[in-house]
Amino acid sequence: MGHVDSLWQRIRSKPVLTASAIAAGAWVLWILLLPTHPWSKHISNVGLTVMPLVAAGQCARQARGLAGRLRRGWLLMGASSLAWGLGMAVWTGYESIGGRDVPFPSLADLGYLATVPLAVAALLIFPTAPQRRAAQARTVVDGLVIGASLLIVSWIVALGPVVHGGGDGPIAAAIAIAYPLGDVIMATIVLFAMARTRLGSPLGRLTLLLLCGGLLAAAVSDSGFSYLALQNTYASGNRIDIGWFLGYLLVFLAARQPRHAAAWMEPPFCSQSGNIVTYGAVSLAGLTMAAAVVRGGADPFVFWVGLFLVGAFVARHRLVAADASELQRSVEAWVPVLGDSLQDWVPLVASGQRLRAGDAP
Repeated sequence: MGHVDSLWQRIRSKPVLTASAIAAGAWVLWILLLPTHPWSKHISNVGLTVMPLVAAGQCARQARGLAGRLRRGWLLMGASSLAWGLGMAVWTGYESIGGRDVPFPSLADLGYLATVPLAVAALLIFPTAPQRRAAQARTVVDGLVIGASLLIVSWIVALGPVVHGGGDGPIAAAIAIAYPLGDVIMATIVLFAMARTRLGSPLGRLTLLLLCGGLLAAAVSDSGFSYLALQNTYASGNRIDIGWFLGYLLVFLAARQPRHAAAWMEPPFCSQSGNIVTYGAVSLAGLTMAAAVVRGGADPFVFWVGLFLVGAFVARHRLVAADASELQRSVEAWVPVLGDSLQDWVPLVASGQRLRAGDAP
């Protein structure tokens, strides 16, 4: 009973937050269970307008009292959420208030397209811990590998058909191409940041993961929208709208996390998180290419990007070995300091020797 009483006291102490959580859950359930209901279009539009605006306000609140890159990062993230919310407000004005189809292009596209560069700038400006030189080069190559992999997937699924299909005039065609291309850039930077969460950061690992998860969810919904729009099957209230809603909900939760003040220190141990993200992106690209070949052959553009991906992956393997060598020298430099704890470092040194010999993790 004590836990129940404590939970009830917390709910009573924050009635607005509790009511908001209930409303968010009800919104998700409605869209999930009743996507074709006549009201779903309007319910979806209202939720997708309110949630990013709330996230923008929380980001601005989090920026208060901060300074330097952390402050600028949260302000940029808030501006990105605000841009999407304002674009959605225009969409809602056309569809739910005006009762007519949203024209393409429209003022809503200005808000949607501004979202990506602002979010990317925020992720790039948030500070992270320093790295060894080989690790820095590997990080850059990881970004190239992830980006090339996602470009292959996007080209086969959405971007290629848009480019080959043209559009109603050069402006409309450029905007149509900008959406899936922006999704590739966003997903690349997000996965790039997630691969770097093994590093210490004043932002905090949980905050960064919530932020990246939110932006990735929004990017997945963007890609789903692009695909459905190509098939002329998208309508407001579709289940993919949940991705945008949950995405900005995660951004809101990230901005509510306590401010982190961890010291910057280069970690001595190699984490597998970077490998998981990178190999996952490459595997996804490989499966997408295989499916395209089975359906009738891959585009020449995919072939050249795939060739670049192979070269970048080979370079990454060499950099892993070089980083392991630097890591081993760093460990050996700590041996006089460690004293009795030396036995704890022996497995790490052995691991570094295996990596240097070419056995990538």
